[in-house]
Amino acid sequence: EMIELLKKLMLTHGVSGREDKICELIRKEVEPYCDEVTVDAVGNLIAHKKGNGKKIMLGAHMDEIGYFATHIEKNGNIRLHPIGGINYTSSAFGAVVSENGVYGALVPNAGADSPKEENVYIDIGAKTEKQARAKVKIGDAFVSAPSIRRLSGNRYIGRPFDDRVGCLVLIEALKAVGNTDN
Repeated sequence: EMIELLKKLMLTHGVSGREDKICELIRKEVEPYCDEVTVDAVGNLIAHKKGNGKKIMLGAHMDEIGYFATHIEKNGNIRLHPIGGINYTSSAFGAVVSENGVYGALVPNAGADSPKEENVYIDIGAKTEKQARAKVKIGDAFVSAPSIRRLSGNRYIGRPFDDRVGCLVLIEALKAVGNTDN
């Protein structure tokens, strides 16, 4: 069912630059409906369906914004660098998860006027640098914790909704198109 596929797409990690897991999921979904599926040098998944008519290209993005761990402090806090355009005010105190399944919260420094890259850290519950390093390495990628919830009827909310619903639409269009000249 389409909603089950949307759930799988939304709950699969895929921060910009590290889209391997989401790319592989999409590849498995589209392979039966294409003549050729490739991944180029920069990680674009290209699903090609041959035809003799005009070429049509449909595109969506599978990546999501997030954070790279840049430093682990003595108290176990993880400093970060953004991947994409982050709104720290709306992200503050939100749950994050690493590509390795480590959960934490995005926390502004005490007394910070407004959350910004330089005064925000990830708290994974570690009390020491050693405890944090047992779970997180410098360079690990974090994203806002993914979710999908049904509101009522056919309405859903979640994240990363915009990225993954675009992928869902393309997958479903490929399944539905059948044989075509284009």
